[in-house]
Amino acid sequence: MVDRTGEGESMKKTKVTIIDKSLEKKCYFCNGKGCKQCKSTGIDVQKFYHLIYTDKKGQKIAFGVDSIK
Repeated sequence: MVDRTGEGESMKKTKVTIIDKSLEKKCYFCNGKGCKQCKSTGIDVQKFYHLIYTDKKGQKIAFGVDSIK
């Protein structure tokens, strides 16, 4: 879990929490033996995150995202 507190006057007292919900499981295509799809690791990684935004009033809004940059 990563906490990022907004900086600057317009972002005062806002908070973003990122929760990693990524999954690692045996590759479906090669049954864990290694193939092009899993880059010869035998493990398929499915990246997914919950992003929780807390505004100045303390209200929370959650988003499901598949990448963070």
